[in-house]
Amino acid sequence: MNKNNKKNNNYNSQLIKKIKNYINNSIHSDKFNHYKQKHSLDKLLDSLLIILLKGIPYRDIYKFTKIPWQTIYKFKTKLLNLNLFEILYSDIIDTYVKEIKKPSNIFNNESSIILNTDTSLIVNKLGVDMISHNPQLKKHKTTKISIITDNFNIPLSVNIFDSNLHDASILYKQLDELKIKAPDLFNNNCILLGDAAYDSNKLQLKIEKLKLGKLLTPKNLRNTKNNDLIKKKNLTLKEKLTLKERIKIEHVINNYKKFKRLAIRYDKDSKNYKFYLYLATLCIFIKKTNL
Repeated sequence: MNKNNKKNNNYNSQLIKKIKNYINNSIHSDKFNHYKQKHSLDKLLDSLLIILLKGIPYRDIYKFTKIPWQTIYKFKTKLLNLNLFEILYSDIIDTYVKEIKKPSNIFNNESSIILNTDTSLIVNKLGVDMISHNPQLKKHKTTKISIITDNFNIPLSVNIFDSNLHDASILYKQLDELKIKAPDLFNNNCILLGDAAYDSNKLQLKIEKLKLGKLLTPKNLRNTKNNDLIKKKNLTLKEKLTLKERIKIEHVINNYKKFKRLAIRYDKDSKNYKFYLYLATLCIFIKKTNL
């Protein structure tokens, strides 16, 4: 076993331990620990991680475990109905943001947190909802993933949308979710980086209203030839250097697409795709924070 496999197994074991502890300490622990339980939570969760990483159908899980695929599917359905991964992710992000906002840490009330946002198109094969046509991929119907990360490439908000929605409209909706998930960020102390698609007056007003901070984008000059307006939109050297941080969001999107279950959508219902999206987010969080 090479070093990368050893590291991945270590991260997986940490994630399984965290999820198992969360389940055992929740009000739903009786639903997962009862006298009819034949297989341990560790093995069931490990099977879900295999499906996420390999992108295999449930019926092919016999190649990696002796647990019947029906048992794994029922276990996944139980977790999905309780929204346990999504709730756990929200709790973790809330704790994480409170920790980095402490004065004793790198970020304090006098410094800025840089947030990054972008979207990515996911080719749809069998999905029936949250899909639409996008000019960038004319041959396929697609689903769009939208991600907001911080300085350390930690996904603070992840969700899926119809691919025909404009990026600015998606972020407009997603900021409300982030406000609930990480309220400590909203103190005029952030710089939100996006591409030219996010250069929207409506979105800027939304950010000011939520007291998130400042929206910084490469200025969108497609709709004007006014030289005076173009000069006003010119970026300072500091802003140009800050925008170079946007490359980090591309790395995070690439990390998501390494999970074969997410690279192409085969799930009929979007809720099943989101289930594995949150599981992948938990994997990325554990790997980057090593908690």
